[in-house]
Amino acid sequence: MSACAADGERPRQAQPHPVRHSPVHHPVHSPVYQDVQRLAPGERPPQFVVISLDGAGGDDHGWFATLLKAAGRAHAKLTFFLSGVPLHRRQSERLATAWRHGHELGTYFNGHVCGRRGMGAWRTREWNRRIDQFYALIENGEKLPFDVRTAIRGGRTPCRDVHRPSRDAAYRAHGWRYDASATGAPRWPRRNAGLWEFPLPTLPLHGTRRRVLASDQALYTAHSHARPAAAGKWPAWRRQTTQTYVSAVNARLTGDRAPVFIAHRFENWHGGSYMKALIDLMTRVCPKPQVRCVSFTELTDWLEAQERKTLARLRNSS
Repeated sequence: MSACAADGERPRQAQPHPVRHSPVHHPVHSPVYQDVQRLAPGERPPQFVVISLDGAGGDDHGWFATLLKAAGRAHAKLTFFLSGVPLHRRQSERLATAWRHGHELGTYFNGHVCGRRGMGAWRTREWNRRIDQFYALIENGEKLPFDVRTAIRGGRTPCRDVHRPSRDAAYRAHGWRYDASATGAPRWPRRNAGLWEFPLPTLPLHGTRRRVLASDQALYTAHSHARPAAAGKWPAWRRQTTQTYVSAVNARLTGDRAPVFIAHRFENWHGGSYMKALIDLMTRVCPKPQVRCVSFTELTDWLEAQERKTLARLRNSS
């Protein structure tokens, strides 16, 4: 079967059912991985929550270490999408620490090159060149304790208007497994042309009839039109953000259990209200026995361990 197999089907030897897999170890990734188990017929899946951070090379506000500590307490794994810049020593040390603790690194490419003359015009050859440029930029800085060319297995494009067939062909050529660039309704993921699609969902904004994208930037815009605001409003916005995220997880947990995706940046908007809400979320939901706060690659591993009929059952429940 080719690398572009249907959903959930990767080349593997036939195994008896039920299967309890030993931990899946990918030598190109962090050494810390959770067990990947195949569901029995009719069994409920875990509630996956995937938290990602865009622009992980930069951290002007000191959030990186705080997030790692919070994730450790909550038994959560995070995905850090790294922009293509030469790393200085402190950046390299932060990323190395994250990797050693089981967190994932992905790509955020090399800047917001959007529009018809940017990513929208790129075809496969240009995407390949830009990916190789990303690798070269990272390798030009302080060394990391792993090979970035094999460690990265997916990414998020800063621009949404791209020619997806060309981009996806470049992803596959580099051995990548997923893309997290799209937006959409909460649902069980699909594998299209060999790549898993993990769209960022829109969520009900707690206490209102509005919906917002599951990101700090969208909430910052909803609260203050992406402008600074009086500090007296910050606590209420933090609480609303926390409850928006927690309610989204609880709705899926008691419903179809489709994964919940949340994307943040290393920003300090409204005194760090959104980062604090993200930590509140991890503290409240990740330790629950039915919840798994995992990286995109860990979710990919789990999906690919399932039988095709199991994935069809999960999708039909959405």
